[in-house]
Amino acid sequence: MKDLCSTGDAARALGVSESSVRRWVDGGALKSERTAGGHRRVLVADLVRYARAKELEWRRPELLELEVSVTSDCSEVELLFEALRTADLPRASRLVVGPFVDGRALDELFDDLVAPAMAQVGELWRGGVEGILAEHRATSIGIGLIRRLRELLPTPKGLAAIGGAIEGDPYSMPSQMAETLLRANGFDAFDLGPNTPIPVIAAAARERGARLAWVSANAVSDTVLKRQQILDAVEECGPRGVTFVLGGRKSAELQLPLDAGVRQVASMRGLQRIAAEIVGAPD
Repeated sequence: MKDLCSTGDAARALGVSESSVRRWVDGGALKSERTAGGHRRVLVADLVRYARAKELEWRRPELLELEVSVTSDCSEVELLFEALRTADLPRASRLVVGPFVDGRALDELFDDLVAPAMAQVGELWRGGVEGILAEHRATSIGIGLIRRLRELLPTPKGLAAIGGAIEGDPYSMPSQMAETLLRANGFDAFDLGPNTPIPVIAAAARERGARLAWVSANAVSDTVLKRQQILDAVEECGPRGVTFVLGGRKSAELQLPLDAGVRQVASMRGLQRIAAEIVGAPD
């Protein structure tokens, strides 16, 4: 994807007049920069944001090196899994990034496409050395796609959010998806990555003045200790206005009480709802 484009290329990519693009820039709806020669250059990520918000249809996205959606008789999950398994990066990118560019919501994209495809990827390790190689390669590609989606989001300037995968959890993608989803909701979110101790997440939440802290739990050891660490973090950070959100397929094993101050979610749609609540809540 290009970082900047001319107003002419922006217009042709969307099938609108160049005067319309200039009007959007002049009105502040689109961000732009000036070249040394005084020519306007539109930020492509901001153009994607504007097109999604206005539900504009892309005509020639290839002019901006944007992926386009693909269609097939196969299910999109099967198509993505096969693209990941065979390390077909261009096709995987069209399957994931293309729908987002076309306006698909991130929580839907993650829950209905990326997560089920990656669940199939997780089974590849059963195939011996070749299977493990395919799984690691596919996971690396998947993480790269999440980062590419993040590049298409505006620079976050809203409430701070922090999180990561629980200590002992080596899976990075769920937390990467959480960070990206929160950034799409305006949060200045930062993923601390896999295998992060809960006290570290709590300390980072205090340091950044975070309003939301997420804990991804897809592999949990010593549930008694982890449970107590989360309760301690909530007791310490709750009065500071931090909402803790716990998710992941192993999160139920922690058996947190309903009044613990932790919101538990089973999907990115659940995180989306909580993010919208926090953003919409009065200070």
